[in-house]
Amino acid sequence: MGYSIQLKYMIAAKCRPKEITDIKKFMKLWQNNKDTPATAGAKKVVYVKTNKRITKFKLRGKKYLYTFKTADAKIAKGIKDAIPATYSKIEIKGKNTKKATKRS
Repeated sequence: MGYSIQLKYMIAAKCRPKEITDIKKFMKLWQNNKDTPATAGAKKVVYVKTNKRITKFKLRGKKYLYTFKTADAKIAKGIKDAIPATYSKIEIKGKNTKKATKRS
């Protein structure tokens, strides 16, 4: 039993999420952090998930999954425009992005 718990811990430790609340710190991750794919030689992808209220930006690093959330549409647009051309941007639409229309 001890081995299976240890194995689960090792698997969970591989993809540790880390939320970043400062815009400048999140923007610097693209440029000069050893953990991000820019220097690790891995796949360079930024996931952008948009809901009605919140936009989430996710960047996969070697050790962490970095997440930045914002409710301001202007800030979200600015970050989308600032993503470097070396990164591919995958946009994910949330379930509640469109308003439901009533049928009569």
